[in-house]
Amino acid sequence: EIIADIRVLMHREIALLKNEGTRNSEIEDKLIHKLHSNAEWDLYTRLQRDWRENEVRFLHIHIHDGSKFPRMDINFMGACIDPVVRMYARDDYPLSPHVLKQVKKEVGISQILGQKSYKFYPHSTGVAWKQQNPKWNCVQEITLTSGEVDTEGEWQNYAAPFHTLVLELFDADFPNVLGNKQRVETGPIEVPLSCLMDGRQHDFEFEWDYQDAERDESVTGSLRFSLRYAS
Repeated sequence: EIIADIRVLMHREIALLKNEGTRNSEIEDKLIHKLHSNAEWDLYTRLQRDWRENEVRFLHIHIHDGSKFPRMDINFMGACIDPVVRMYARDDYPLSPHVLKQVKKEVGISQILGQKSYKFYPHSTGVAWKQQNPKWNCVQEITLTSGEVDTEGEWQNYAAPFHTLVLELFDADFPNVLGNKQRVETGPIEVPLSCLMDGRQHDFEFEWDYQDAERDESVTGSLRFSLRYAS
C-alpha cells in the first residue's frame, strides 16, 4: 500500500513542480527537498535502504495452468478454446522519463505506450490447442531496463517496486495464431510488483466469473502463476 500511496503523492507534487515551470532534469532534487519531512516519504526511503541488496534486473514469470476457461469457438467439432497468455512489464515509476513527459501531456499516450521504457517486450506462452484446462508450465524472464549504477558503484533499481505485470488471455484460432487473437472477456490482469521486493517467489491465482451460454450456468475460470524478482 505504501508504494501506491507514494506513487499518488509523487504524481501530485511533480504536477505542481511542472506547473511552476520546473525542468525535468531538476524535478527529482526539488521533489526530494519538498517531501523530506513527509511521514510516508520517510517510510518509503527506509524501505529503499532495506532494498539496496536486491539488485533487481529481471522479472521471473512461471505460468502454471488454468481451469474452466470459457469456450470461445463453436463449430462441427463442438465448443472449444485455444488459450494463450500474453504478458509484459509496465514501468509506472513517477520519475521515469516517459512518466514525466506524460504529466503535462507533452507527448500523446500512444507515443508513451510505444516506448521501451514503458512497456517492455511482450512475452507469451505457447497455444494450448482445444484446452479448457490448459497446463503450460511455461517460464519466461523479462529484463527490466530501469536500473542503473549509483554514485557508490552499486546497482539500484528504484523503479522496480513501481512496476506492474500485465497478463492478457487470448483465444488463438488456426490459421490466425499470429494475428486476429480474440481477447477473452477477463480483460487485462494487472499485478503490482512491489510485493516482490522481499526477494521471495509469490504465487497467484486469478479467478473470474462468466456465463456459459451453451450450458446456461455461471462458471468460475482461473489462471495460476508465480512471480519473483531476480538479479
